[in-house]
Amino acid sequence: ATVYVPFFKQYYFQLLQDVLAVLTDTFHKSGFKLQQHILLQLIQAAESGMLTDAAPKQRVMEYLFEMISKSFPLLNKTQVEIFILNCFNKARQPEFQQHIRDFLIQLREWGSHENSLYEDERQAALSDQSAADAQLRMQVPGLVP
Repeated sequence: ATVYVPFFKQYYFQLLQDVLAVLTDTFHKSGFKLQQHILLQLIQAAESGMLTDAAPKQRVMEYLFEMISKSFPLLNKTQVEIFILNCFNKARQPEFQQHIRDFLIQLREWGSHENSLYEDERQAALSDQSAADAQLRMQVPGLVP
């Protein structure tokens, strides 16, 4: 089981960066389904805790935030935060694919500088993430007093 750890330590973040670059590049539309599936697998691996040694979830989220913020300066911080939180919250096939499509459409529009416009979505995404984390902790006996 530890065979994959050195591989992911070496390549996880590069794979993440490359897949996102291809997904957001308008010249690669034909590969959308495969690229979003690879991204889904990378996020599910971090979400499940399989890669805590190579790519812990929090570090993956921070990396995505930094990378997307730099790549798309028109997006405000709240939009990026909502996207990343929902990547993890919707890490199931049909929901994830729709989420990625919505994000790509959002990239084509002008980014808004009004964080308050997205505050409800941000709070909902944070709440979903907290609920998922609490549910995970409840599954481990003795973790929650």
